[in-house]
Amino acid sequence: SVILTHGKGETWQRLHGLRSDDYEVEPGGDEKYGTIVVRQETGGGGYQTKPSDCVQLFRDLVTILRARLEA
Repeated sequence: SVILTHGKGETWQRLHGLRSDDYEVEPGGDEKYGTIVVRQETGGGGYQTKPSDCVQLFRDLVTILRARLEA
């Protein structure tokens, strides 16, 4: 999943510190487009993403984003 923000403004600041035991979180981007990549941990051996994994990631992110952005 990739979260795009307008630069590294308020929204990026609220989200770039996300931490998860279940996913890798990689904040990045530049002054025009901020990015936060959330993905499965591969452990160096690759990973086959199942549709159910994508659904779970989506559900988890909706929960996390609601809590972070409504705070």
